[in-house]
Amino acid sequence: MNPEVERLRRQSAQRKYRKRLYAVRRLWACAGLLLLVLVAETIVLLLTSPRLWVSRIEVEGGDTLTPAEVIRLAALPAESNYYRAPLHELAARVRREPRVVEVTVRRGVV
Repeated sequence: MNPEVERLRRQSAQRKYRKRLYAVRRLWACAGLLLLVLVAETIVLLLTSPRLWVSRIEVEGGDTLTPAEVIRLAALPAESNYYRAPLHELAARVRREPRVVEVTVRRGVV
């Protein structure tokens, strides 16, 4: 076969290959961007959703303090997010009470 024809066919095939490769890379870039946006939206929803507000607080033990007193001492802000509730600060607030010896604050499922 004619070498010039062979060269032109190879060039044409190379151009087609590069076009396909470019299209596939664009597709993967779009998929990656979409995945990144979905992850970011999930994180925002977890941190701001009203479904994840603290709705119940349980107090165990406490011989001298009633559960209502412990909750008042913790002073958890209204509509606090379950994942963003400052556990160390809540424990520190309750620990300030002289009648309290030990405090453990943890997250739990309803």
